Amino acid sequence: MPAPDRSPAARLTAAATLRAVVGGVVALLLFLGLAVALPAVVDEDDPADGADGAGASADPDSPLELPVVAGDWVSLTRSVDLDTLPPEQQATVARIDAAWAYADDQLAADAGVATDADRYVIPDTQTVVAVQAYRGPDGPLVPATLADPSSGDARLLLQSFGDVDCVLDVIAGEVSPTPQVQEMQCRRTSEDLTIRVFVLSGASGTQVQELTDALWSELDGPAA
Repeated sequence: MPAPDRSPAARLTAAATLRAVVGGVVALLLFLGLAVALPAVVDEDDPADGADGAGASADPDSPLELPVVAGDWVSLTRSVDLDTLPPEQQATVARIDAAWAYADDQLAADAGVATDADRYVIPDTQTVVAVQAYRGPDGPLVPATLADPSSGDARLLLQSFGDVDCVLDVIAGEVSPTPQVQEMQCRRTSEDLTIRVFVLSGASGTQVQELTDALWSELDGPAA
């Protein structure tokens, strides 16, 4: 299935608007290692969260395209006219897209259902996330290593924000309620739709929940 057109659809306020977002974001590409280290494990005997196995499922081939605007968030790849940015910032945005291109292409090639992916930003902030969506259920979000937080050695923690489940990579030895989060991977899933959000910079769990719920509504996901 061909990828949706990614030509710019709108502009942020000005080149200066994006400066705080893309400045230094190259270092955030190290987060890609976390995405590889936290596989989702599918238990075929259990339905995905929010799915009871009853009723008709959505057509897995029905079109799926992430919106340009979702609540306070806008598409980084489709809301910025790169020609208005200084050359170094054009290069930074291009590197962000290139870093995620392989993962996005693999999802589209292997999922067997309609997929889409994009990066989102809250203008005038350093809040950036990567999003992947596909029509189908995900399995339990199980990180490769999960220690008991009470042991003081836990680095990966599980936390939910409404219908959004997250894996938090925190400073070892810090425990709830306020551990210092280094990276975060979240998802909301049902029998018909899965949305994954990878926090690249600055987003809280509540902000991820708000984005995910807005995208869920736009993509016609089933109600919780």
